[in-house]
Amino acid sequence: MKPVLNVVPRVTVAVTAAPAEGVVVSARSRGRKPLRGVARRIRSKPLTLTVKAMRAVVQRVASASVEVEGRIVSEIGPGLLVLVGIHDSDSDADADYICRKVLNMRLFPNENTGKAWDHSVMQKKYQVLLVSQFTLYGFLKGNKPDFHVAMPPQKANPFYASLVDRFRNTYNSDAIRDGVFGAMMKVNLVNDGPVTMQLDSQSSKNTSDTAES
Repeated sequence: MKPVLNVVPRVTVAVTAAPAEGVVVSARSRGRKPLRGVARRIRSKPLTLTVKAMRAVVQRVASASVEVEGRIVSEIGPGLLVLVGIHDSDSDADADYICRKVLNMRLFPNENTGKAWDHSVMQKKYQVLLVSQFTLYGFLKGNKPDFHVAMPPQKANPFYASLVDRFRNTYNSDAIRDGVFGAMMKVNLVNDGPVTMQLDSQSSKNTSDTAES
């Protein structure tokens, strides 16, 4: 008699990580039904992260300008272009943090010592161009952008204006420029480096949260 061999069906295990669906573990046998005890679903909370903070994208520039309806409304020479996104839960503490950090970020070289990252925009006596940018809080639902976590315009307008005042009062009023809130703006810049940094306020506020579907 020929010896009897135990035949184990070939099994493929697939793991799918889906933030809105949890983690799915399944087993498929080629030409056979899944083995009992192998196919199972691990139920877990969605893993989508939402940052609840003011957001700034900071670019070191040789020059930058904002154009509205064919007219240049603001322009700077060497300095920083700062795109500002305001979250619906932002407070004065977030504005203070962003203002302090942007003005003290050491993004410029020190020609005297040769150090590349040594001077802030204030030490260089350069300018800052602030531009309100609610799309920094956009996320995609399929292929369509959603901006519901951004602060509503009627509330964001005075809040953004107070942020601009903070920069002017902390630094030099003449060195701070800004765009036109709510306008369709064309932002032109010559990125120096290029150097681009993202800054979020109050990391202690960042929590695991689920974006609404």
